[in-house]
Amino acid sequence: MFNEYQFKEKMARAMEHAKLVLENTRNPQLAEDVPHHYQDKFLLTEYMANVSIASQLMCLVRMGLTADHLVQISEGYNSVNHTISLSFESQETCKFIRKDMKLEDPNFIIETDIRKESVEGVKERKVNTSVRKNTVTYVWQVETTWILSLRYGHLQSSTIVLGSHQGSQEYVTKTDQQPFPDKVIQQPNTLDISILFENYDFPSSNPKFAIDRTHKDCHTPRRNKQSEDICEFAIRSGNWTSSVVNYFHDMIFRRFNSAVIEGEEEQYRLHTTATKVFIPVVAFMEELEGDQKVMVNEMN
Repeated sequence: MFNEYQFKEKMARAMEHAKLVLENTRNPQLAEDVPHHYQDKFLLTEYMANVSIASQLMCLVRMGLTADHLVQISEGYNSVNHTISLSFESQETCKFIRKDMKLEDPNFIIETDIRKESVEGVKERKVNTSVRKNTVTYVWQVETTWILSLRYGHLQSSTIVLGSHQGSQEYVTKTDQQPFPDKVIQQPNTLDISILFENYDFPSSNPKFAIDRTHKDCHTPRRNKQSEDICEFAIRSGNWTSSVVNYFHDMIFRRFNSAVIEGEEEQYRLHTTATKVFIPVVAFMEELEGDQKVMVNEMN
């Protein structure tokens, strides 16, 4: 649900960040505070969508997507027009590896009072007893494997692996009961990202999102098929990202909380907050003056 107060708070913070990197003469403002024509709303919507698409593709590049991969995708996608999806797959295994016996402090002393009755009366004396105690623990090897891939082509038969990892950690229990199943294969978590490549010009390496203003179903800059599709994708993309983060946070890292050494919790904590990340896809406009207006008109 749209929250106007949160939106304006984010915009205010974004403008503060923007002013740090812009020239002193630049003065970005909210669109509602700048005189503009109705067509400017379409241009602003298209600009925001294109920057968003470029940002998403840059995320894929940081994950491992290369220029050669883009060539592969463009050749396969343009020829058959199949779905392109991002897939996260994972599995966990658990197996017993050893039984450990630990001797407690052999100098642990228990002091006991002994009362003894005799004809001479009650006598008391203290007896020190050395106790040697063994603690038994069971050690299991818990292994997690994940793979992030991009799939396309006929029945998504072509795969590009963007990243993968296999890691394991020992998990200690006080009983011989296995803490986790032998093997769990998680349901693949997929996201259809075809819209990113539908709105990407491969020859020029630039996004090409545009609203069809002539279509009968185009009512406003927001109420049209192109805008609705890109907004719907943004929601699905956010949900997919959250589910992947939650997998690591809830399914993987949380189970090892009890095994973390006291005082070292911070280095094992998963840092996934994005509250301080500056995302420059915002509805900024700028009122130009004098020669700047002439130059923009000539460019258009």
